[in-house]
Amino acid sequence: MKTVSMKLDAGSRSAALNVGPSGSDEYSWGTRISLGKAELEKLGLLADLPEVGDEVSFTGVGRVVAASVSASENSGETMSVE
Repeated sequence: MKTVSMKLDAGSRSAALNVGPSGSDEYSWGTRISLGKAELEKLGLLADLPEVGDEVSFTGVGRVVAASVSASENSGETMSVE
């Protein structure tokens, strides 16, 4: 799969619908990956923790654990990956 930006374009931004825990509306809710101490240790990042605003790059493999299509007024497709 090719690398793509998940950043919302100006026409897709809606603070009421897309704002995430950081208060930013640049990315849709649910696109953030949060790593705790144990995960940072496993990745070797705890000893030299990146600064806020630094960019990091990684490749991952996940398993789809749920997929659904909703047929309602606010219909949509979702997928969960672990």
